[in-house]
Amino acid sequence: MARGLRSVSIPLALSALLPASLICSPRAEAFFPKTSYTVAGALGSSHQAITERALAIILDRTYGVARLSSANEQAIAAMTTGNAAVDEDQGRSQLHFDAENFKGGFRILVEERSRALAAIRVYDATAARTALGRSLHTLQDFYSHSSWLDQGNGVPFDLLTNPGDSGLPGASASLSAADASWDGLISRPTDAACGSCVANVIPICNDCSSYVVG
Repeated sequence: MARGLRSVSIPLALSALLPASLICSPRAEAFFPKTSYTVAGALGSSHQAITERALAIILDRTYGVARLSSANEQAIAAMTTGNAAVDEDQGRSQLHFDAENFKGGFRILVEERSRALAAIRVYDATAARTALGRSLHTLQDFYSHSSWLDQGNGVPFDLLTNPGDSGLPGASASLSAADASWDGLISRPTDAACGSCVANVIPICNDCSSYVVG
């Protein structure tokens, strides 16, 4: 049995998204890297669109910027470019929280946060924005590729809210503590983590809304 976050993690193959989204529902169950791949949103959302919306909301609510300037748009573009580029590497599971690699994904968030802070300290805004964009992709993939939302959680996973800075004193101890936290959350390889889907007339449209066990 595959391991999961108290359940099974379900990475979705890109090749399965197109037919499933067209036949079964108006939206896909995972994120495309760029909005241009979604046929104007008909096939689902994208990492690019999610990031753009979130950053626009932050600028509005935190800084009172309701209308983006050219500089704002360029900064957001740097982040979304870094975000989408992560999907070019499908060989490392930790970038996407795939293959139940939760600890690896967590460490990617720690590393990218460290890179962003290091770039800010030397006034390299472009590098900082790119690192932030990459980390947002991995963070978004946690919610798309794990069973966190399937379990009915309506709030962010607090262990990922502030992943820490591997460049700070005491970081090794913090990471060890985080690893221990993950050990208590991740299902064991022998745990039953998913149930059967309800068969439908069209096989790929089976109802898997209640597959989570425990």
